[in-house]
Amino acid sequence: MALQGLVPDDFLWQDHVDFSCLWEAQEALGLELNPDPDEMP
Repeated sequence: MALQGLVPDDFLWQDHVDFSCLWEAQEALGLELNPDPDEMP
């Protein structure tokens, strides 16, 4: 989207995404949490 000019070049999509449902599903399946919650802003 940044390449198309729809968002600024410095837009951090991680600040605008809720991964809680993904992590819940990963935990239920015994998978490693990806992306790592500790590495998220």
